Amino acid sequence: MKTVRTLLRLMCGFTILSIFGIWLYAFAPITAPWVEFGYYGKFHQVQRIIRDTPELTIVDQWQHRDVILEDFGFTVRRPDGSTVQIDFFDHSDQMKLSSDEDIRNYVASFI
Repeated sequence: MKTVRTLLRLMCGFTILSIFGIWLYAFAPITAPWVEFGYYGKFHQVQRIIRDTPELTIVDQWQHRDVILEDFGFTVRRPDGSTVQIDFFDHSDQMKLSSDEDIRNYVASFI
């Protein structure tokens, strides 16, 4: 009987931790820049790619925070000193880009 209770407690604990983990992955606003999943995932991925592009410097950034991070963008300085806005809007073609290569190609079109 103790074995069954122990097993049920373990299963209950595992279920609660699993639900919390799924909630954390999907909805918790983890702001650490190395976290490229969840609420800020796409924002951090694009930010990293822009920072890794030597011709561009991030001057400013914006975010539309809601239940999900629907829209965001970066003002970047190009080599000639001019600035350009690189925006990602919910349901836009650029927001659907997921691979680093595709996002890098999109960002490169602004140089």
